[in-house]
Amino acid sequence: MSPGFAEIAPPVINVTGQYPGASAEVVAATVATPLEQQINGVERMIYMQSTSTGSGTMNLTVTFEIGTNPDQNAINVNNRVQRA
Repeated sequence: MSPGFAEIAPPVINVTGQYPGASAEVVAATVATPLEQQINGVERMIYMQSTSTGSGTMNLTVTFEIGTNPDQNAINVNNRVQRA
């Protein structure tokens, strides 16, 4: 970041998962929901959003406060994912 310029976009961490052959509903219930429950409340998180597809893929985006350290955010999210 250059001096004098403020950060304008909050850092995000993306988590992906796959459940081959599963419907979007099954992926949401068995992959996305447990991950969301574990990640919810991670330090300095603003919100998260997940999508599940009929091809068995899930993408979860966790958005953090502006000014947070993206590397630390990734570590914190990864620790929560490992619990799930």
